[in-house]
Amino acid sequence: RLDEGPLGSTDASREGWAAVVGETGQVPNLIVVIADQLAAHVLDEGEYVDLPTFTALRQRSLVFSNAQCAFPLCVPSRASMLTGRLPHTIGVMGNKPSVPFRPTLGHHLRQYGYRTGWAGKWHCPEPELPDSAGFEKVAPFGDIGLVERCADWLRDTPTPFVLAVSFDDPHTICEYARGQEMPYGSLTPPPVEDCPPLPDNSGARPYDAEAVSYEKGDAASMYGTIDYTEADWRRYRWVYRRLVERIDTQLGRLLLETVRGLGLADDTHI
Repeated sequence: RLDEGPLGSTDASREGWAAVVGETGQVPNLIVVIADQLAAHVLDEGEYVDLPTFTALRQRSLVFSNAQCAFPLCVPSRASMLTGRLPHTIGVMGNKPSVPFRPTLGHHLRQYGYRTGWAGKWHCPEPELPDSAGFEKVAPFGDIGLVERCADWLRDTPTPFVLAVSFDDPHTICEYARGQEMPYGSLTPPPVEDCPPLPDNSGARPYDAEAVSYEKGDAASMYGTIDYTEADWRRYRWVYRRLVERIDTQLGRLLLETVRGLGLADDTHI
């Protein structure tokens, strides 16, 4: 009921919800896809990365080409997305928040009659989805088997539903940089001359902010790149693009094999 929803009974809230529902009055299903540490500029490269699913999806979608991440770190960014508030307003300024906060998106959507599911990485701040998050756990942290678990959940879930599919890749570039075993399969770069070139602003500049060099030194063990050469960075860039391609393949399976295969495409927003 538009006049009884959690947004209240104002004209603006009724009109906003009516726009979502549309002329048919049918509440749409929603699938929210998250890829941790996905760099937007890589989606536009073309020459060094092959992303058929992302490309096709963007051609059919509304694209926010000037959108900005709320915070350049995992937990504050997710906290903002899941509460609708800027990180500093809820005291989440790092991956280990100093104050407790409660993600509200799942609870909010449930008030509209949605069944809410979360598959994969949570990290807000717990790695795994807690019971209090407002979502039921569809799949644990980890990309292996994630799409299959989503398919099982969607097959048995009545509509309307909201499903968040949260991939860990391409964040696993961090394991590569630190010389650690990559959790979903290691990648070996080709010769340096076959790797993407460095961007024009890759080197240090005379007037760079001191904060950049301070952060690099302070978190050297976390990043693993303090002694990187130009060749190392080119290999890094090659591996990163293969991780993004891996997500593109997974996304294709999710949308084509699962959503379309289950006959949900016409009633589901991605």
